[in-house]
Amino acid sequence: MTTYPRLAWAGRFAWLVILGLVAFTTWSQATEGEKIRRAGDELGTVLQGRVVLGTYALTGDKEKALAELEKLKTGPYRSRLLVAVLVAEIDDRAAAREYLAELEELRQEHDRPLAESDERLRDLLARLYGERPADELTEEERALLGRFGWLGRLAVAHRAGADPDEAKQVRAEALRGLVVATGMLLAWLALAVVGLILLGFFLSYWAAGQVDWAFAPRPAQSGPDSSGLYAESFAVWMAAYLALSRLVGYVPGMSPLAGGALAMLLSGGLALGLARLRGRDWPSVREDVGLHAGRGLGREVLAGLATYAVMVPLFVAATVLVVALTGLAERGPAGADDPFAPSARPSHPLARLVFGDVWVVVSIYLTAAVVAPVVEELVFRGMLQRQVRGWLGRLPAALVVALPFAIIHPQGLLGVPVLLAIAVPLSLAREWRGSLVAPMVAHAVNNAAATTLILAMVR
Repeated sequence: MTTYPRLAWAGRFAWLVILGLVAFTTWSQATEGEKIRRAGDELGTVLQGRVVLGTYALTGDKEKALAELEKLKTGPYRSRLLVAVLVAEIDDRAAAREYLAELEELRQEHDRPLAESDERLRDLLARLYGERPADELTEEERALLGRFGWLGRLAVAHRAGADPDEAKQVRAEALRGLVVATGMLLAWLALAVVGLILLGFFLSYWAAGQVDWAFAPRPAQSGPDSSGLYAESFAVWMAAYLALSRLVGYVPGMSPLAGGALAMLLSGGLALGLARLRGRDWPSVREDVGLHAGRGLGREVLAGLATYAVMVPLFVAATVLVVALTGLAERGPAGADDPFAPSARPSHPLARLVFGDVWVVVSIYLTAAVVAPVVEELVFRGMLQRQVRGWLGRLPAALVVALPFAIIHPQGLLGVPVLLAIAVPLSLAREWRGSLVAPMVAHAVNNAAATTLILAMVR
């Protein structure tokens, strides 16, 4: 068997690289944070607007619906513009005109410059809800409104001379989306109850020392981990991913989603290749990082589904915490003088893409539910956890691995509690099963469920 060379300096350098890249990623995301939150606020307006309109269609309570709309009249200028579509639908066209006039007055009062796209959207909505509304829209105008899913289609249906059935169809879509999302949320809450029960059993077995842990790496004082092999592999992945994700942006015709997925796959392959180049044979690498079927593929998949169920109540609790923290952040002094400042709510860059065509939707699913779970589990729960477990116990190692996982995701610092609620169970699943199949399955189901819920509500 080939002996892995003891290069302790390389391991130490790898940790310095990892810390530096985590810090750089945090800074980079902070500089892009406002743009991401603005896109998230637009998505939130479309999503919450569907809830308001769907509820109004069910109850007919106009006063309550208008009161709910008042809560949406905050944040970035474009998000506020979109509320005009809902005002026209629930109240009337004259109310929409009045709202647009008030919004323009507020913008001028604060001397807020307009982006070209915002100016075009403002003028288009003013035409649609004017006293003499536009009869037809150009393809460019339809495309502009099409960026906002069902809410954009509802605005198009308000043009003069439009078939009344067109607006009825969009309203029906809003109601169907609300029903689907409500059904998903109820199923999710039921799963949270099941997960809470499973979590209770798991913790009681753990306390009694009865969990059959399959992951038992050797200590760092001996063996292949002593030189920091998997810290080096993780550092290579981070550096390669950050570089490649920017370089693919210069490839003609490459979409951001495809480029990001390609960068993730290539960097994951480079990280695996490093272990081989440094003398570790492939069967040992596979065993070290968990790329095997564990106790049987079927059992590992079931373990992954159980892990997802356990994640759900933790996710709910973390979400409640994030909502409370967001409320505190938004009541603070930051942005108090700017009525068009974005909210503090965590958001994701994919928020800009959910209104794309069917191929964009397919790409979102492939990236979120296949590529990201496979590569992220490989590098975090496979490589980084394999390294850290040579020094720390199960729970401390899970927390150490979970922190960079949560921090480097683009939701921002307020999103860290929710991401920790996802990452820690994934690390413990790796400890429990030994294989990466269970954490990959749990990660994939989590991302697919979240993506489905969002798309059901906004498209």
